[in-house]
Amino acid sequence: MIARIEQKKQHRLCVLNRLYDETDGDTHAYVIGDQFFDGFTKEGISPSDAESAFRWLADEGLAKFHGSLLMIKHQGVVEIEQSREAPDEDTDHFPAAVIHQVNHFHGTVGGVQTGSHNTMSVAQQINAPAEIIGHFAALREAAQRLPEDKRSTAIEMVEGLEEEAKLDKPRKGRVESYGKTLVSLLVTMGPIIKMIVDWIATKH
Repeated sequence: MIARIEQKKQHRLCVLNRLYDETDGDTHAYVIGDQFFDGFTKEGISPSDAESAFRWLADEGLAKFHGSLLMIKHQGVVEIEQSREAPDEDTDHFPAAVIHQVNHFHGTVGGVQTGSHNTMSVAQQINAPAEIIGHFAALREAAQRLPEDKRSTAIEMVEGLEEEAKLDKPRKGRVESYGKTLVSLLVTMGPIIKMIVDWIATKH
């Protein structure tokens, strides 16, 4: 029983470590839940155990769910930065022994690039409200679920919108074209696509 409790503590810190790395400690950044949890299998943590660990972190106010997206909270950032700056000292939620175990067996995961990390590396470059960044992540997630013959086109359109969103003066024709194509491929995401297109239009 004690061993299982220790294992849960390690999983929680490992999950928080990765969330910090994939969001770069940005409390306004998001990662995609399913991809994030699946990424722990290489470290011997099942997706269900990773999700359970995240729920504990959310209950403790260190992280939170945003629909199908995940984000780190300020206190979570504080926990990770304290554990890295002073690994021999307890944090408010993790004893030094657990910090050492996680650092030894799992290490920090900044070098591990999962699909959700790749999504955020693009989204974080967009100077947009958190809601819009979240919508971009949701679009990417929806595009990934499309049949193979439609998936690459949808992803290309999402990336096109993201590129336009980074520009000081987005190209209206391209934005409208990307938006119309995405609506035809992701019918149920129409309202979200319209919000993104309308937001980009305000940058003119």
